[in-house]
Amino acid sequence: MKFCPMCKFHEPHKEFMSTSITTDGYSEFCRKCIEEYRSVMLCTKGKLSPSRDYSKDYYRKIKIRMNAINRRAKNLGSYGILTIYNLESSLYDAEYKCLRCESKEDLCVDHIIPLSKGGFNTEDNIQILCRRCNSSKSAKIKDYRKH
Repeated sequence: MKFCPMCKFHEPHKEFMSTSITTDGYSEFCRKCIEEYRSVMLCTKGKLSPSRDYSKDYYRKIKIRMNAINRRAKNLGSYGILTIYNLESSLYDAEYKCLRCESKEDLCVDHIIPLSKGGFNTEDNIQILCRRCNSSKSAKIKDYRKH
């Protein structure tokens, strides 16, 4: 049995794809979660949301940024994969503005519990802050989301 950090279930090893990257020889996430992730990525087809029309250049920049966040989390040993769907959902919840100062300029993803302090790279650990507020927060644990 192996634990899938995305769906949080213990699954038999046959439910994980074979890979030479990990030490145990199986992918980090179960097949169901990988397929769900792929379907979300294919579903967007260059758009973050059906209600918003983004240019291909904007989509490419967001995808590059999400890949950088996921790569950094993996290098720090944190689990979870953030998707563009997760980002769009968080932006919608934050009403497309910084949760601290309500600025709509230079928004970025912030981990509530920083990856450097053992936080996970999951949707429930991210919030939307402007670059200025994110920099001033530094590696502190502060949740600005409305509960």
